[in-house]
Amino acid sequence: METKYETAQRLGFNENQVKRFETLSSNKDIIEQVKAEARENEDIASRARVFQVIKEKTKEEKEFEKECKDLDKAHRIYCKINDAVYKPISVEITEENVGYWLEDMSKSELEEEENNVNQAIYNLQEIKRIMKSYKSIRRVK
Repeated sequence: METKYETAQRLGFNENQVKRFETLSSNKDIIEQVKAEARENEDIASRARVFQVIKEKTKEEKEFEKECKDLDKAHRIYCKINDAVYKPISVEITEENVGYWLEDMSKSELEEEENNVNQAIYNLQEIKRIMKSYKSIRRVK
């Protein structure tokens, strides 16, 4: 069975031409837009203008996609920092409650959890330090 490009070559088209035809075919709305612009300006619509608009649209879509990814990242980090701040205050810290947590830990697990607590304290202190400097840099709502 012949590939798409082999068929196109047999018909006298090269791979680059096939890609351009496919691009045009998948952007009929832009072709119509360029034709309408040309009519309004009493001009002739051209493939070059269509490809220029497609390129601009692709660039805008990529920029939009990047903005969305940045917003997603910001939201994930926001949620993690919220968890870091609010989860420790969501449980009552008493001897009894901490005892439930510690009762089945081995000595090595206890040491590991102590390191985790120290890291959590450090992270909270860093959040506090950054918050203080942030207030002086930018207005907080």
